[in-house]
Amino acid sequence: FNSGLSEYLQYQNLEVVLPRHAPQCDLSMADRKPSMYPRPAFCWEGYKMHLALIGPSTACRNQFTAFLPKIADVFKGPPSRLGPGREAVPNYFIDDVLHRLVLWELPEVNWKQSCEDYIRELGLLYIDCVFMLFSDKYKVTD
Repeated sequence: FNSGLSEYLQYQNLEVVLPRHAPQCDLSMADRKPSMYPRPAFCWEGYKMHLALIGPSTACRNQFTAFLPKIADVFKGPPSRLGPGREAVPNYFIDDVLHRLVLWELPEVNWKQSCEDYIRELGLLYIDCVFMLFSDKYKVTD
């Protein structure tokens, strides 16, 4: 096991700046948000840090997940069904420091799906960090 990842994360001051139109920033509907954006069943463990892999690149996602065992002890858990043909696949870390992290492999947005529905389906308000993976096949604007 290489302790470099846990040491790196321990000393980083990661700061997230959300755009003004992000649902988390709209304080006018704070009491309605839990019903509008319910916590999905797959990330019910609120005491863990939930990370997500999203994006259209399957090859990039496979490379990322194949590299995980080289930096930490990790195992794939059983997938959670989000909808027909759509699953959230967890990667759990077996480590004294990283055991509270769960890395989710989440499906990409459907072409006919609105951004609001995608945020609601994946529970992005309850995900702490998102890695968006792209390849040369797709442009970032897609």
